[in-house]
Amino acid sequence: MSHDAYFEIEAWNWSLLKEAEKSPLHVQHRRTTPRPDTPPMRFGRACHTAVLEPDRFPLEWTVYEGRRAGKVWDEFAEVNHAKGILTVDEYDTCLAVRDAVHANPLAARLLRGCAFEQTVLWTDPDTGLACKCRPDALKPYKVIDLKTTRSIDARRFGRLAYDMGYFGQGAFYTEGVKLSVARRRRDWEFIVIAVEAEQPHDVGIFKVDDDSLYAASQDVHTLLRRVAACEKSGIWPGRYAKAEILSLPPWEFVDDGTMALEGLVPKGER
Repeated sequence: MSHDAYFEIEAWNWSLLKEAEKSPLHVQHRRTTPRPDTPPMRFGRACHTAVLEPDRFPLEWTVYEGRRAGKVWDEFAEVNHAKGILTVDEYDTCLAVRDAVHANPLAARLLRGCAFEQTVLWTDPDTGLACKCRPDALKPYKVIDLKTTRSIDARRFGRLAYDMGYFGQGAFYTEGVKLSVARRRRDWEFIVIAVEAEQPHDVGIFKVDDDSLYAASQDVHTLLRRVAACEKSGIWPGRYAKAEILSLPPWEFVDDGTMALEGLVPKGER
């Protein structure tokens, strides 16, 4: 199934569902206002194709060496409207990332025998919501995701994974795959192949531990129930239903030696 056909399927995917962490209002906005394509998003897709489907890379992506303006650019863009267009540096980086991932023994072994960009459809048994995902790579009991990143330092990448919702993505994907195949009783692993976008394109393999995946799955079901309730009511509220309190951060207060009588006072009133 093509990417365009996948996007036309009316079902909840992770990038839409995770907006419910902000508020149902953000979900509804994303549903009705598709996110514009950006150079980093385009580069990420190109890297995925280069690494996971290298034979398709030259068929789906091309390079333009000049300035993206004027008659020559317009003609080139028209002729290549069905392809993604990269700069020379972007194209070369995609090839370097591809080579780095496949030169890593563990990454190469993980990708061997995988099915790539497979569409997975299921119905959430708790809410009845139609769901979908398109994992980068699948093999028995392993869901594998490729990420380009600034650093594969475990601490920094772990923080990024939390901030970007990779744990929730892993829980959503593994549960969807588990529900959509016959061998549904066995648990699936979620493994991230992370590759640095800058030279020397170091590669790291990260497996989400079972406890984290379970905790993330509880959060995913909370989000599913939240959007299911909104779909039923037709009401998509914002973050807060009442006024919130704003307070100065703790370091803006000092103990002036009379805390027992006067408590903490702002710095400017010492």
